[in-house]
Amino acid sequence: MNDLSITLTAPADMTPPPANGLPEFISQRRRRMRQIRWSIAAAMVAIVLLTVVRLSQVTGWWTPVRIEGPSMAPTYFGAHFHVTCDDCGATFECDASQSLHSTRVACPNCGYRQNQLDKANLQRGDRVLIDRWYSVNKPRRGAAVAIENDDGQLLIKRIVALPGERWGIRNGDLYINDQLERKTLHQLLEQRILVHDNNHLPKRTRNLPPRWQGEGEETHWRESGTGFTFEPGNSSGKNNYDWLRYTHWACTDNLGERTQSTAITDNDAYNPAINRNLNWVPDIMLTCSVECEADGRFAIAAHDEPHRFEIVFDRAKKSVSLVDFESDKEIARSPERIFADTQRLEILVALCDQQVFVAEGGQTLISYTYDRLEPCETQKPFAIGGNRGRLKVTNLRIYRDVYYLDPLGTGLAWTASEPLAPGFVAVLGDNSPASIDSRQAEHGLAIHRILGVVYRPFWTVSR
Repeated sequence: MNDLSITLTAPADMTPPPANGLPEFISQRRRRMRQIRWSIAAAMVAIVLLTVVRLSQVTGWWTPVRIEGPSMAPTYFGAHFHVTCDDCGATFECDASQSLHSTRVACPNCGYRQNQLDKANLQRGDRVLIDRWYSVNKPRRGAAVAIENDDGQLLIKRIVALPGERWGIRNGDLYINDQLERKTLHQLLEQRILVHDNNHLPKRTRNLPPRWQGEGEETHWRESGTGFTFEPGNSSGKNNYDWLRYTHWACTDNLGERTQSTAITDNDAYNPAINRNLNWVPDIMLTCSVECEADGRFAIAAHDEPHRFEIVFDRAKKSVSLVDFESDKEIARSPERIFADTQRLEILVALCDQQVFVAEGGQTLISYTYDRLEPCETQKPFAIGGNRGRLKVTNLRIYRDVYYLDPLGTGLAWTASEPLAPGFVAVLGDNSPASIDSRQAEHGLAIHRILGVVYRPFWTVSR
């Protein structure tokens, strides 16, 4: 009998399975997934490493860096007293680093002079971060920077002039190469100082005249809590405004009538130990909330004598226009703007560095530049004019800009004797009466001594 042999052959189109026993398409997909996972892991490692390197350049994460001294108030406070006025309830700060001749201070909001400086209200200096990731080859004007002095101490100042520039101070403003250096609205908001908050009215002292008053006996403005309401009369025409006008008081420690009318000055309750002559400040700001009917029309007047500007808000036309009072001509107009459906407007009007700023809801509507030849003091810098439709005005606040002094601490004009050399910048403190800075050293500051920019930690509340 012959033996039989059986040979099995695979079809020609069949290929052997891969070594791991999985179909090829599954193996390719797993390889792609593996590559994606490795790419994601590598990216995460790179991000972590970059974050660690970046954070290592920021001083103050683990060991707190705190402000010492009064030179950068009110942007950054050193050790200070946190005071609540016994009359109006407004809060303010006073420097605690200098010896005081008295433990009683005047409220900068209402002028009440019997507020006690209590050690229980003593606060440490603000905590800040120093970002060393800073190109010293490209210093930025307006930046608050940390500096190390010859004794190894850290100082905080603001860059105001760059290499090659000749800088000076005039009427409290900064001049570069004999030209006015104008702030942006953002810079003004960063450095502004509160002058009066109408939400805090005197309660202990009776029969004080209000800061905001309607003009004339037939005014249609009425007090409503800490705000005001306006009911239009029959005579309201296109250009007939019923004005609610602000009058400033002299809220200082000086003897005299507490409600004495005066121009807004560079008075600052933060420096109770410094006795000096005050200077009037033309750079001021008004903020307020206005509830207005859909077809309402009102205006805000701002004075920088001899200039008077009227900002007309017309809800029916959805427009804001800037009018020169002398010529009665419109000199600027905002693009068409649809106001909030709630009819509540958050308004800002500011005069700063010979500019008019108008904003609503955080959006700048008008920015207009003008020339002031011979400035004059004004005791009634702002007014709100009712015209068409009911109004309710609340949250009335007045601010001023910082006012720089000359090297001797006066308001006289001053200019550096020569331009800054290459590699040098000029720095100033925001609290000019208490700061030692480039005014006392005209050659400026060597850029290599700048350690980095300064800012508040994200977990703190900015004032």
